[in-house]
Amino acid sequence: MGDTSNKNLLKKILIDSKKNKRLINGIVNNAGVRLREKFLETSASKLDYVFKNNFFSIFFLIQFFLKDSIKKKNITSIVNVSSIVGKNGFKDLSGYASTKSALVGLGKSLAAEFGEIGIRINTVNPGFIKTSYY
Repeated sequence: MGDTSNKNLLKKILIDSKKNKRLINGIVNNAGVRLREKFLETSASKLDYVFKNNFFSIFFLIQFFLKDSIKKKNITSIVNVSSIVGKNGFKDLSGYASTKSALVGLGKSLAAEFGEIGIRINTVNPGFIKTSYY
């Protein structure tokens, strides 16, 4: 485990798995940090942090993963976990919503680009779940 925004760590995890002769034929990207803040008060550094974790980490992990999968001609699946917030928007969540919307667009684009070679890419957008802690 580690910091999902660390591209080198993500690449190392895949390389180590390959060295151990582990076949990885699917990944689920569920990275996420929430930024609840009014739009006019959101700083560049906070927005950068949220994008690094919620979008860029997933973008580059998929890139590393697909390069290896395509080279080995593995049939693979990718599932990105976005959020209902990325589709609908919510008050004080514009930074978070932007990252989750970006995942939806990424999933659609990658499905169009790689679907014809048998790589499945889906994005799910879960909503809120009422629990006893809600």
